[in-house]
Amino acid sequence: MSTLDINLLVTHNAGVVRFEGDKDRRDLLKLFEHAVILEFIRGIRSLNEDYKLYYYWRTAGGAEVDCVIETGALLIPIEMKASSRVTLSDVRGLLSFINSYEGKTEQVFVVTNGRVSEKLSDMIPVIPWKYL
Repeated sequence: MSTLDINLLVTHNAGVVRFEGDKDRRDLLKLFEHAVILEFIRGIRSLNEDYKLYYYWRTAGGAEVDCVIETGALLIPIEMKASSRVTLSDVRGLLSFINSYEGKTEQVFVVTNGRVSEKLSDMIPVIPWKYL
């Protein structure tokens, strides 16, 4: 298997684990976010730029974005969803970030476990993790 199939199997230490139940689902979500963040770290390193990656952003009111890339003058918020379908209501934290950093946010991403790229709005592309 050349890519991680997040829906079915995850190699863990010496064996393969099948995820079942709520606790396992939370573990699967953590693994999904971890895999996506590692891909962004790899991409940033390959650019050989002095970009910074922050693992989450949260407002006092609780709105949250999973990670933010700082490129100097601009910020790129990234929301990760292990589901295959995402709606605007699923990315409220991302919308809050865009409003809070208007003028510093020209590009945003939602990374999902979906199969096809789509757009939630003119500014919010949804990209399957396997295309990173």
